Amino acid sequence: MSSKKFKVPSSARRHIKIEQFTQFVSSSRLRHVQSVIAKKDNMDGILCLAGIDSRYNEGSLELLNYLLFGFFDVRKDELEKSGFAEEVIDDLMILVCREHAEIYCNPVNYHYLLPYVSHWPSVQFHCLADNEYEGEDDDASEEFKIKSLIAMVSNCKVIGIPYSGRAGVLSKSSAPFNPMAVEKWPIIQAFALEDFGGGGFFTLKHEVCDVSQELYRIYNYQDPVTMEILLTEHFPLMSRQWENMMKCVQIALTEPVSPLLPAKKIAEPLKSYFNHGLVGQKGREGRKPFVLVDSEADKKQLRRVQAGEDCGDPTDVKLDALSTHTVMCQAVSPHSPLVCARTYFLTSHPYKILTGNGGQQESSSSHLDLRSAQITIYSAFCLSDLCLFFA
Repeated sequence: MSSKKFKVPSSARRHIKIEQFTQFVSSSRLRHVQSVIAKKDNMDGILCLAGIDSRYNEGSLELLNYLLFGFFDVRKDELEKSGFAEEVIDDLMILVCREHAEIYCNPVNYHYLLPYVSHWPSVQFHCLADNEYEGEDDDASEEFKIKSLIAMVSNCKVIGIPYSGRAGVLSKSSAPFNPMAVEKWPIIQAFALEDFGGGGFFTLKHEVCDVSQELYRIYNYQDPVTMEILLTEHFPLMSRQWENMMKCVQIALTEPVSPLLPAKKIAEPLKSYFNHGLVGQKGREGRKPFVLVDSEADKKQLRRVQAGEDCGDPTDVKLDALSTHTVMCQAVSPHSPLVCARTYFLTSHPYKILTGNGGQQESSSSHLDLRSAQITIYSAFCLSDLCLFFA
């Protein structure tokens, strides 16, 4: 490390910008991860390695961000301005066991991490003192890290690895987990060196299994912090794209002559928002955005899009004064379980809704066909509000 002395960051709670963060919520996330271990009779712990030590493994990063409330994303700008190298901030290993947790870090990122983990029950730190740490390039620091890993897993026979991120879990094309892929990680390769007494190759001494699928389920659990992020970050983005879609509809309806409902153009904001969020992630299963118009909005087609199938671009529809048109839309957030689904009816003959008579609803027409009845119901209960569903 450079001889320049950097200011040690404060570990005060005020540096965590999440308003709903509490020690209780933080400990509950740790317990959720521990519950994954408890459900597997033979598993002793889940090991999570950050940065170059795991070749920047996506699954490990997601678990760290879950336990540390997005530390490596939310505080990215702050960390870049700190003056410390990325390798120093990423110098982190966490082993979660049934009744305790062990953390390896360095004297620099220790001060950043402390407010996130200091309240964890039975937490143990492996960290050099300030006067002993000389940075990532120092042999003594590297030796201490390797010995810390060996000590952390010494009592573990079966170790879970969060190998795949959300995209890998949801992908149809993901290859089966191969424990030998973990052996290629730098810190795991160093584990086998005779000088440190690790006892041979990591995957021969310890049984390694993938717990990505089990962890993916707990990532979707709702807690106060999750709701805060949904409402302050993900919801405004999805709502903005929905507004862009509705502007396209409004423009089409104001055309004076032979108005055309451009279904492909209407769907573009929702699909672009979703696809842009999944750049670099292929083969994802699950809900996808769609727009279905008139004859395309039948039960068979709806089941296909709900299953995540790509049904191509919707067909443009010519509007006329005598017809009523059905438009079914769904927006999906690419990085959260937030989904919005709506059905709209476009008609040149609006039906007036009257309330009264003991709460009964009346229509200006006494003989309504099925489509008219649908318009009445949706006008009364749905069109004024945005409906949200969690996948």
